[in-house]
Amino acid sequence: MGLNEVFDKCLPKDYRPGQTYDRDKLASMFVCYTKNPKKFPIFAVKEWLFPLAPDGSSQNQDPMNMFDGLQHHTLKQLALAEDRDTRNIAVGVRSISSMNFPKKLKEWFEWKRNQPNFSERIEYQLNKIRENDYNTLVVTPPNEPMVFEVVDGEFFIQEGWHRLMAILELIELGEISPEQAKAYVVNVFRNSNFKMNLVDK
Repeated sequence: MGLNEVFDKCLPKDYRPGQTYDRDKLASMFVCYTKNPKKFPIFAVKEWLFPLAPDGSSQNQDPMNMFDGLQHHTLKQLALAEDRDTRNIAVGVRSISSMNFPKKLKEWFEWKRNQPNFSERIEYQLNKIRENDYNTLVVTPPNEPMVFEVVDGEFFIQEGWHRLMAILELIELGEISPEQAKAYVVNVFRNSNFKMNLVDK
């Protein structure tokens, strides 16, 4: 670790190699590295990059040694890359039916249906909406929004697959109208030269 990292003002003063932090502190550090809190609201960053697991837990991470499943990187490297690729982030209630989803969405849905515990998770979301007078916002509260990456006008779901599938299924069944399908969302608008890394399921 070089001197510039030892005295990194965005790292907590108590940081030592190997020390991990929760999602709140990681999001705060991320925004510090971007130097642009207006472009990257801490709340949005936390839900987008450090979401809760289905059981409500979250994974603490070392900001100087993070792993995305493919390679190791620092939180600063992640922040600089996202700052380069992101135009802006919008947070708020959005109509699901107004979103332009990619053509592969149905294929991805079918892949999701074959995953463990799918039936239990989708039924939970469906029943929760039904038990709350078909208010779809009940499954997307402000502290647990859906997250989309918006690339060339298309909305790619990143967080909230089962909730989105439940809402779209209720529309298809005729239990709610497209106008009723609303969600609290974080939309990450990518720059025009951003290339989505799509993986065929």
